[in-house]
Amino acid sequence: SVYASTDGTVSKVSKEGETFILEITHGDDFKTVISGIDHAYVAEGDTIYGNIPIGYSNGNGYTVCLYSADGLITEYDISGGTVVWKSTTDGEVAG
Repeated sequence: SVYASTDGTVSKVSKEGETFILEITHGDDFKTVISGIDHAYVAEGDTIYGNIPIGYSNGNGYTVCLYSADGLITEYDISGGTVVWKSTTDGEVAG
């Protein structure tokens, strides 16, 4: 099963070959893009939760990328159920 990093809204569902790409908006400046999953359980506009599966992978692997308004987030942690990342300008920022 594949889960989102935190609650949000599915803003886009697309296919690349035989796999799905899901874009999930978590707020004004935070989104997740999950690519390479074999089955998507959600549709555009669905509200999703971090503790309920949004898709399934047959074990061939998938990719999860987190984005802020500044671009790809490469340094982050999960603290108390919230994603916290390093901003390039002001130190730590909670997502």
